[in-house]
Amino acid sequence: AGSATDTLVFIHGFNVTFMGALTAAAELAREVKIGDHALNVVLFSWPSDGKAVPLMSYYSDREDARVSGPAVARAYLKLKEFVSGLKRDDHCQQRLHLLAHSMGNYVLRQGLQAVCAKDSKALVRLFDQIILASPDEDDDAFEDDDKLKCLPALARQVTVYHNPHDLALVVSDKTKTNPDRLGSDGPRLIDLLPKKVVIVDCRNVAKGADEKVQHSYYINSKAMAQDIGSVLAGTEPERFPNREYIPPRRAWRVIGELPSG
Repeated sequence: AGSATDTLVFIHGFNVTFMGALTAAAELAREVKIGDHALNVVLFSWPSDGKAVPLMSYYSDREDARVSGPAVARAYLKLKEFVSGLKRDDHCQQRLHLLAHSMGNYVLRQGLQAVCAKDSKALVRLFDQIILASPDEDDDAFEDDDKLKCLPALARQVTVYHNPHDLALVVSDKTKTNPDRLGSDGPRLIDLLPKKVVIVDCRNVAKGADEKVQHSYYINSKAMAQDIGSVLAGTEPERFPNREYIPPRRAWRVIGELPSG
């Protein structure tokens, strides 16, 4: 129908209350447009503490993220069963997307691994676009079968938004004994990436959207809302209005913030 629109499944990150996750989902729905159409946003909430107690909150959330994997797997398998059972005339012809922010990417990893453990053949291209925003995930995640190597099988394209000045991921890297983070400098080995994985450097807009930490820049930024909307629309990377290509990194960079108004 002319008023139909795509749906985005959103997995929130670390240190987010349930109300905070709902607010972030509402901001995505308000800010991101696909052409002239609004976006349906469905929140997958996992039990983050929503507290900033040094060390303990991070480890508590990390454990909660790990054990949330089976719930993600169940949701995926139920959705796959529902979509597979639709008759041709029941299809709305709209697309389904996924966005995971911060530690939500670790939740996504655990869900992916839970699906693989149950039935690896269940991994089908259910999503059109998958966006990993500020992923608090290892930078070798696309190289390892136990991490996100199989993720591209679920989508037509996977986009990784990263920022080398992301202070939350510096803390994750330096004080939590995690390896280098995917959300800081992108994937460890560019040459081994599947061609459907697109890397986007967001350093030029991150501070303006999230001045203190530069971690939640996927919202509160006109430039990021435009970029996410273009990703979800399936725009070819070279046709984005506010990106430049960085050949040595084989990656794109958001040029700058858009004027308000």
